[in-house]
Amino acid sequence: MASFYSDLSDLDKIDWPLLQARDFRRDPDDPAKFERYQAEALIHRHVPLDGLRGIVCHTDGLKQTIERQLQERNLKLPVHTRTGWYFR
Repeated sequence: MASFYSDLSDLDKIDWPLLQARDFRRDPDDPAKFERYQAEALIHRHVPLDGLRGIVCHTDGLKQTIERQLQERNLKLPVHTRTGWYFR
């Protein structure tokens, strides 16, 4: 199960080698790998839009949906499709 930390002194609890490996395959010998990989993205309640550099999604169809939603809200943020960035 993923844990939540809110203190910068807890950054050492993130599995940095796992994040840097960019290995998005599920591992039956390490079922917690998926949760450790997602832990860096857990944000409590709010993240300001100017804190984001862009949005990455799995498919071109989803990219089009996100771009349309951003345009409807007059928001500017790059959106990229990166299929290989997601667990399979």
